[in-house]
Amino acid sequence: MRLIEIFQYRCTGRLKLAVSLAALLLLQLSVRGQNISDHPRDTTSSLKDTIPHVENTISIAEDSISRIGDTISIQEDTIASIPDTLPLQQADTAGHYVDSLAARRDSAIHHLLERLIKVKQYQQQNNDVISGLLQGNRTDSKSKYELIKNNLINANVIYHMLNNSINKLRSKESIHDLTRLIDSLSKPDNRELGFSFNNQIMKMVSGVLLKGKSLRKRQSKDIINTVSNILESPIFRQVTSISPSLGIANSLMTFLRSEEVNEYVDAENLKQFERQLGQYLIYYKALNEADSKFKEGLSFRDDQLRNLQVKLYYSLEFVGSPLAAALPDTSGDQSIEAAMTAFFDKFTQERVIQYFDELEKKYISGDPSRINYEDLLRNNMRLKEINNNLESLVLHGKKLENIYNSYLDLINADCANVSAALDVAGDYQFASKDAVKKEQAKIASVRERTIQAISDSIQIKSLLANLDKINYEQKVF
Repeated sequence: MRLIEIFQYRCTGRLKLAVSLAALLLLQLSVRGQNISDHPRDTTSSLKDTIPHVENTISIAEDSISRIGDTISIQEDTIASIPDTLPLQQADTAGHYVDSLAARRDSAIHHLLERLIKVKQYQQQNNDVISGLLQGNRTDSKSKYELIKNNLINANVIYHMLNNSINKLRSKESIHDLTRLIDSLSKPDNRELGFSFNNQIMKMVSGVLLKGKSLRKRQSKDIINTVSNILESPIFRQVTSISPSLGIANSLMTFLRSEEVNEYVDAENLKQFERQLGQYLIYYKALNEADSKFKEGLSFRDDQLRNLQVKLYYSLEFVGSPLAAALPDTSGDQSIEAAMTAFFDKFTQERVIQYFDELEKKYISGDPSRINYEDLLRNNMRLKEINNNLESLVLHGKKLENIYNSYLDLINADCANVSAALDVAGDYQFASKDAVKKEQAKIASVRERTIQAISDSIQIKSLLANLDKINYEQKVF
């Protein structure tokens, strides 16, 4: 019995030591695995170094569990070799010890195997995380580069479209027919409505102002000649701030209120002349107001377009220099419009694509060969800055859209005002209703052609579609 107790003590001590060692190793593995799982964003180099240590620790744990099994087997073999001639009490004690030892063995090994399986699962998860991070780092750099590349290629198209649109709107070629039509209606010799201001004035002078007077008298001839000279004066044709007809009317009334005329003509005739002249002035004032508003609106939008083009110029200066496309100098006589046109002759979409192709070739390395996107982005930080400031380009595009829409609104409003002025001529019966409707239809037709011409030249829908291709909200750091 003493022999069994001594042996049991020694074997149990070994078993406890082995179990403790295995449990300690498994605890380390669990901690390592849990830390890696909880912090998958640690540096990829440290994660890679962790894998060999984890595998080595698992191997030691498996050896420890194997030694536990060997120790327990030795205990079983030794007890089995105890003579059967031992006293009954000693034999029962030995049998009970064997059963207890087997139960403890099964429980310890089962527990350790469960822990080992969990550690192996942690190891596999860590391997997947590390591999994912290593691959993700390369993929993330590539996706950043592709974002920058696509944004700048699309930005080049937008710069082209913005500059062309600004130049076309500022040239006013599309509204040439409309402005010429409206200007012609304000001319005193225009007969589109079946009458001319000049002829009507001469009729009123003869039939109203000089009513009851002989037209052969010298005073009558002097008045008629002076009125005719005022109507034919080139001075009024050079005045752009008001309608020529209004300028003529002002000069005419100044002359008719002179002392010499008042002494000759009848006062009642003069008042009648002024009343009839005032009706014509209502019509020409309406035309003049419509024309003035239109020209003021064009001037305001021209200033907006010029300011936008200046901003576009400096924006290009920021974007173009890293792409080896410096803007020409505008300090001399060269205008911004000319400088921008010359710039876009060289700064084409093909040029930008070629730039990126050549840039990628500089960073091809390894076997198999691949582009080192990490070094490419690290050594070309200016590309990130340009990409992160593309929101300003999108805002320039939205600004042009607003100017474009207001431009169309201005044309529609002007045509509506001119049509309303033509109604005045019909109301006062200077022109027939048919003549008024015919002229209004002509204005509506010219308006539609003008808007269509502007739409075709600007292509605002295409511009907006290209603006949507710029992913300016995603920044690259």
